Amino acid sequence: MTEPLSPATLLVVDDEPELRELLSEYFTRHGFVVQTAADAAQARSLVATGRPDLALLDSPALARRMVFVTGDTLSPAAGRFLADTRCPIVDKPFSKADLLDKVRLVLDQA
Repeated sequence: MTEPLSPATLLVVDDEPELRELLSEYFTRHGFVVQTAADAAQARSLVATGRPDLALLDSPALARRMVFVTGDTLSPAAGRFLADTRCPIVDKPFSKADLLDKVRLVLDQA
C-alpha cells in the first residue's frame, strides 16, 4: 500500500457513530486528515469551510440525489464510472438552464 504524498482530506458521512470513529481512526493512522459528519447538514458545514479531497458516504438516497458536473465524459474510465452511477450528468461547458433542468429532474425524482 502506498501512502499519500501529502495528507489528503477525507470526509466520512455516516449516521453510525461507531463506524465514523472506526473509519476516522483507520484513515488517520494511514496519514489522512479525516473529518466526520453524522448527516448532510454537518457535511455541508464541513465542505463550506474546506473542500475534502474525497467523501465516503453511507447513503443510497444521496447517490440518487447527485448530479455530476464534468468536462471529462469522453475518457473511457470516466464514461464507465458515469454509466455505473446512472446519475445525471451536465457536461462542461454548460448553460445555467441545462444545470437547472438537471437539478429539478433529480429533485422531482427524489
